[in-house]
Amino acid sequence: MVNKNLVIKYVLCVVVVAILLSLSTMASMQNIVFPFAIPIALALVFCNVKSYIVAPIFFLASLINGVAESNLIISGYSSCVILFAGLLTYKNREIKWWIGCIFVLLSELAYLYFNAYLGTLYLECALTVVLSMLSFICAYHFFKSFRSKPLVFRFSLDEAICAFFILLVASSGIANINIPYFNLYHFLGITLILLSAYIFKKNQTIIISLIYGLGFAINTLEIGYIALFASIALAVVLLKSEFKVYSIFIALIVDVLFGLYFETNIAYNLTSILEAVLASLIFICVPNKFIQNLSGYISSDAKSFGVKSILDRNKTTMQNKLIELSNVFEEMDIVFRKMIKGVLPINDAKDMLASESCQKVCTDCKDRAKCFRSKNNIQGIYYDLVTIGFERGRVTLLDIPPNMTSICGKTSQILIVINQLINQYKQYANMITNLDSSRILIAEQLSGVAHIMKDLSRQIDEDIVFDNVKESKIIDELTFNDIICNDAVVYQKDNYTTNVNILVRNQDTNSPLIKAIVSKVCGNLLDVKDVAPSEISGWSMVTLSTASTYDILFGYAGTSKSGEEVSGDNYSLLRINDSKFMMAVCDGMGSGSRADKTSELAISLVENFYKAGFDNDIILNCVNKLLALNNEENFTALDLCVIDLKNCFADFIKLGAPVGFIKHKETTTQINGGALPIGILDEMKPAYYKTVLNDQDLIVLCSDGVTDAFQKSENLKNFINNIQTLHPQKLADEILKKALSLNLGVANDDMTIIVGRVFQKFA
Repeated sequence: MVNKNLVIKYVLCVVVVAILLSLSTMASMQNIVFPFAIPIALALVFCNVKSYIVAPIFFLASLINGVAESNLIISGYSSCVILFAGLLTYKNREIKWWIGCIFVLLSELAYLYFNAYLGTLYLECALTVVLSMLSFICAYHFFKSFRSKPLVFRFSLDEAICAFFILLVASSGIANINIPYFNLYHFLGITLILLSAYIFKKNQTIIISLIYGLGFAINTLEIGYIALFASIALAVVLLKSEFKVYSIFIALIVDVLFGLYFETNIAYNLTSILEAVLASLIFICVPNKFIQNLSGYISSDAKSFGVKSILDRNKTTMQNKLIELSNVFEEMDIVFRKMIKGVLPINDAKDMLASESCQKVCTDCKDRAKCFRSKNNIQGIYYDLVTIGFERGRVTLLDIPPNMTSICGKTSQILIVINQLINQYKQYANMITNLDSSRILIAEQLSGVAHIMKDLSRQIDEDIVFDNVKESKIIDELTFNDIICNDAVVYQKDNYTTNVNILVRNQDTNSPLIKAIVSKVCGNLLDVKDVAPSEISGWSMVTLSTASTYDILFGYAGTSKSGEEVSGDNYSLLRINDSKFMMAVCDGMGSGSRADKTSELAISLVENFYKAGFDNDIILNCVNKLLALNNEENFTALDLCVIDLKNCFADFIKLGAPVGFIKHKETTTQINGGALPIGILDEMKPAYYKTVLNDQDLIVLCSDGVTDAFQKSENLKNFINNIQTLHPQKLADEILKKALSLNLGVANDDMTIIVGRVFQKFA
């Protein structure tokens, strides 16, 4: 079965070799010296192109210069030398360049015989031999470099010089192709310059135009094409735009002006204009994606790859460090959890205290034997007294059974000992519980830190994709609108977020056109996130990032309890990050300054934990334990809503909080409360509710002072549903006004209402 890929490979090889050898055969110096074909053919062979392909093609290409007997002999002899050279490259052996030079000299012997020995062209022959050896060295070095790194077109200086030599040979060969009524050299020159401007750097494009023009000059000594192509290249690279039409227009203008108004030996007519137009059409038909890929393939700066390598290495190092630190914090979490001791089960504690009480009171009693021989269960009586002490806090004389008082003379001592032991045990139990709570709190915080570090590690591992095309478009568009942009960087870390950094003049940083233009180029709405002075005087770095799909407006209304100067309620409206908002109401137990301090502490802790990136469960558990550690009864109800503005998801979390509401266009949804307030128990289970909000939905959170005024949650729900407004502040004011009116203008408790309206943003 025929291998199609192998066939295609050989066909392409034959075509490329045929074109290259045909052009090098026609390439000459003033049509007298032809020093390029044989060296290039031998260079191909010594770079492991099969000699049985190169030799026949070389022979046929040589016939372009004529089929005279002498030319047939010279070409045939040189072809035989090329075939013989192929034997040295058997099994891809590496050949030294000086061996190639010897073969170049051998292949020129027939030429020297006919032109030096039989003729009198001594100078031409000497020049041919010298130039042939130099041509071989350049061609061999180029093909060898190309073969050793076929997928990386980034050459050193000597390799670039050799590449320019190959271009010069091709240009000289093209200059000798004569097509009636069509100047192929002119047509290909404009096409090459337009493509080079978008593939290579500016200086490289200009050099390419000069080398290409030089190919015509070494044939005719006419430098007109050097001047023409250099002028076109200079104009195109200086005024190049991402819109190829601009570059085409510039090239056509320069070509026409140069041809019509400058005196050169170049014939310029209507056909020349058509040649330029055809070159422009071919250029515009080349896909932009192909040009971009080729540009990155050829013109990428090696330094940028070095920087990328350093960044990747540092990224990997940082990622590993974060993972190692995360593992350390997880181990510390395990250690602290193992340190939790816990108190005795209540029944075991009662048995222990009963036995100890009995031992302290009865051990030295003279009636001990008599009492224990009686029908009274002394140990059981002590256990019952300890149980009463646990339930009521202390035991009294009335708690001692009558049969015990009639036979025991130490009842007062019994009461003293049991009460002392119960108080000591409760203090001990509280201390152990607090220690355990502290250890759990520390363990949960360590676990949260470990989780955050793992998230950071995953974020660092995400690939950053730069978009050079959009960067150039942004610079062009901003400059066109008189906003001078020195540099732009466009990159993405995920499929949803585009980040843009642009360097502009200080006086342009507040221009609304920046946001509009960058959003237009990137194809989605971006917001300005930061403006910072740069290291360059007079310039600032503007940072933009993909805006969230939705945004939110807030309203607040509230009052303290009548007679109190300070409200015990606190609220928070916090932007957690670029796409998340938190709104919360925290109602401290009671009213006044004490409740205010408790709720303020709770809301401050919640805000800081959220900004640090902790999860909901860790945040609430930590806040609950921090408040529970205080021996004072600092309880607080928490009503929390976290809104993701990218997709309008909302998480409601309630701890001892009253109902909340979502006001839609025509209906209102009630979010029921639940769970005990923060700080009562070590373990708590918040009430969660997740939903998807719609455009123009209003979220209403309030403290119990408001809901109590309406008596029933259904009354408040209906009131909210019948207020025809989308203004969050107006809705909050109306709810407060109605709540006060229901209490005859008196606030029986602190009242707080916050309202948030989500709305979709448009570019």
